[in-house]
Amino acid sequence: MKNFKNLISLFLVIVSFSFISCENEPLDSSLLGANSTNNNSGGGGNSGGGGNSGGGGNTSSGDYWPAALNNTWSFSTNGAASQQMKIVSTSSLNGYTYYNFNSILGQGTQVSGTAAMGMRKGSGDYYIKVYSSSANIGGGITANQSDFEFLVLKDYLSVGQTWNGSYTQTTSYSGGGISLPSATTNSNYVGTILGTGLTEIVDGETFTNVIKLSIAQTVVITGNPTATNLTTTYWFAKNVGIIKSETVNAGTTSTSVLTDYILN
Repeated sequence: MKNFKNLISLFLVIVSFSFISCENEPLDSSLLGANSTNNNSGGGGNSGGGGNSGGGGNTSSGDYWPAALNNTWSFSTNGAASQQMKIVSTSSLNGYTYYNFNSILGQGTQVSGTAAMGMRKGSGDYYIKVYSSSANIGGGITANQSDFEFLVLKDYLSVGQTWNGSYTQTTSYSGGGISLPSATTNSNYVGTILGTGLTEIVDGETFTNVIKLSIAQTVVITGNPTATNLTTTYWFAKNVGIIKSETVNAGTTSTSVLTDYILN
């Protein structure tokens, strides 16, 4: 039972903050409302608004995530073969336009499943929405998780400025011949701008006008007294998008680098 609980925790943490594509999967057509809040601190009066804010009249410093159908970014994770993250459709929700990607969670040695994400942006604020997902966590058991949204970048902030947010997820289980209670995950995160106007060399290509930031997340799962802490560092290049990400979780580091991209 201990190993089973570890698998559940692993599933929740992976889906909570990993969005580099591992395998192309059909896009989930359902768009559920996110239960999240986002607040800005140290931003000189630049408010990120509530959980569904598209920007509060801030002046963006440029386009750090170009959004158009068929835009494609290929990543290599920990030296593995490149996987694609591609914009496959657009959707309208609560008055905002979401650019939907193919997949965020593919096949793994312990957990397999599908999930898809959308991105929206406005006035220099960039949000990632992870749609509802399901995964086979072993033993014939399927975990079904509700969607969530978080604020990944404020491109107008200066070095050292921060923002914070939180969201709640619910995971239910089916199959396996046993009855399991639903689990609730409460996540709190803090984003910090670490650098602006940087020049970075990634996979042999030089990128300029790069913003470097970190997202520190604390995840608390119902019934588990121990919080999970993980930090992801992102590098966003102007007019390109994410060129590199590095996640540290329980002493393990996972690094993804951009190897190729097609922008329309």
